[in-house]
Amino acid sequence: MKNECFVGITGISTLNEVSEIINLLKIYQHIERKFNIGILLSSKILFDEVEPLKRFPKIEIFYSLLQKISESQIYNSIIHYNSQHSLSLFSQIEKIFAFQDIYQRNICRKIQLNIKNPDVIELQKVKNKYSDMKIILQIPLWKEEFKHFEILKHFISQYFDFCDYFLCDFSGGRGREMNFDYLEVIKNLKIESKKLVFAGGLNASNVEKTIFAIKNALKTSEFSIDAEGKLRGGTFLGKKVGDNINFAKVKEYLEKSINSF
Repeated sequence: MKNECFVGITGISTLNEVSEIINLLKIYQHIERKFNIGILLSSKILFDEVEPLKRFPKIEIFYSLLQKISESQIYNSIIHYNSQHSLSLFSQIEKIFAFQDIYQRNICRKIQLNIKNPDVIELQKVKNKYSDMKIILQIPLWKEEFKHFEILKHFISQYFDFCDYFLCDFSGGRGREMNFDYLEVIKNLKIESKKLVFAGGLNASNVEKTIFAIKNALKTSEFSIDAEGKLRGGTFLGKKVGDNINFAKVKEYLEKSINSF
């Protein structure tokens, strides 16, 4: 399966939010670019070690969200998975996708790994068992060590054969905006643009200039974007308040994103 370029919206945690997002996306059914809806999951929630935070659904709701997105028959879900246990990653992923047979039933076949140094052997096991699984590996570019070309190049080279996308993430869901200076570094990696996803404080106020900057650096529009932190909450006296998904922000983000590619 070839990589598809997409616009992502992450941090959906209720069935009502899924319904609202799907309704917002319906007017874009005719366009070629795909839309992915990201659901957050951590190993602690998977193994029932903690109560989930606001953006993380409870495990029983988690699978209902994937099912509802699948029923749309148009949009794809991505599991955004965080774990501190990289040496047992394969068994964790088996547990995720064994529930209600969601891989075999094609309910979800995409996972993003928000894990600093996943074990290469574990990733190889995942690819061997789930040949159609799309794996997105987060590169935490908000961390200083990943801003050096040789370190970044070495990091990606370890995982290149096992990951379908690399997420150039300047934010980690915290709303930090992209530093355009590093686009030249990313360009010099000479990775096929369809393997690249960009994230970092994206919303309606900056997504146009961000897409323009990436297009200008890569000389193509064949890349993907994802947004989370700045699509949430409202504002009061110029400051962000609350952390619920803000559908007005999502709507404007989608409009400006699509018109910019």
